[in-house]
Amino acid sequence: MVFLLVLLVTKPESIGVAMNDSPVGLANYILEKFFIWSGCETDESFACLESKFSKDELLTNIMLYWLTGSMPSALRLYRENMLDKSFVCPIPVPTGLANFPHMLVEPPQAWLHRAFPNIVQFTEMPLGGHFAAFQEPQLLADDVWKFVRKVENSPKTKTKAP
Repeated sequence: MVFLLVLLVTKPESIGVAMNDSPVGLANYILEKFFIWSGCETDESFACLESKFSKDELLTNIMLYWLTGSMPSALRLYRENMLDKSFVCPIPVPTGLANFPHMLVEPPQAWLHRAFPNIVQFTEMPLGGHFAAFQEPQLLADDVWKFVRKVENSPKTKTKAP
């Protein structure tokens, strides 16, 4: 995966245009990401992926990229983020983070606290991965609402009535 990230950061158009040229190549790239980033990398069967997403959901995702020809611009995000100097600035607002077990990379706690000095909630999720909002929407939504209630009830963020 490190090699893919290097390619995406340095030459996003090369891989994006290649995928836009081949529906099979595009489908392979996207399905591989769903397969690995959803926790199926240790299961060699397609059944694992089908237990997490329907064929209709997977094909819809592929078709959105294929019909709009948007893979090059979608991949460009990796390069833009690496070049953006504001990306390394600390974000001081109250922050909630969720760590899903099938994420590609788990950032070190020291980095998280440097980037987000006001972490009010950090949740170790029992399920999910890179596509958490798609794969475990209720779990993620419940965690977001839990964070919102914490922030609303915090003495630092409560507003005083006139």
